[in-house]
Amino acid sequence: MGWVDVRAGSARRHPASAFRAASGSAGVSVRILAEVVADIGERSEFIPDEFAHVLDALLSGKLDMVANVGWPNPYFDGKGIHATRAYARFEPAIFVWDKGATFQAGRRMGNAYFQGLIIAVQQGSFVSDCLKGLDCTIVPVDNDMVAFTRLVWGHVDAAITERKAGLTISGSYFHGDITVGWETGMSRDVVCS
Repeated sequence: MGWVDVRAGSARRHPASAFRAASGSAGVSVRILAEVVADIGERSEFIPDEFAHVLDALLSGKLDMVANVGWPNPYFDGKGIHATRAYARFEPAIFVWDKGATFQAGRRMGNAYFQGLIIAVQQGSFVSDCLKGLDCTIVPVDNDMVAFTRLVWGHVDAAITERKAGLTISGSYFHGDITVGWETGMSRDVVCS
């Protein structure tokens, strides 16, 4: 690729926002990040990886920017990270496998619904904030595909991720059998940081 001024990263599997296509990295967040870099007159290299690894690379100086970040994100508290203007909204939801649920999914968030449940969460994601104060066990995973696979295998009771991404993954890879069990009622801006 030649001389690169800005090294940017994002989760490698976040449908519609950032994903691998035949031509390389693609998606709304990839396009926005490329536009931000071009606006400042620089050239960029896009480096997809597991989201937690991308965040660590940003903090260690190996990356200059990260696309597709839910903001604010407590992972960045006190670390001097800044964000662009928001270009979208994340709306997290808690997903269950229709064929494997051994409990009644509710529509309200409350401790009674979550007591004892094991919920998969992508490492570094702000969506874990949605589970604060609930009596559940959080299992960190590398990405949403791993979370949904663990759900189907019965290793976890639920998985939390951004609603649109979860529905896309479910429809594309799990015949739509993984569905929204609970709405979180939360949302976050999507930014580059």
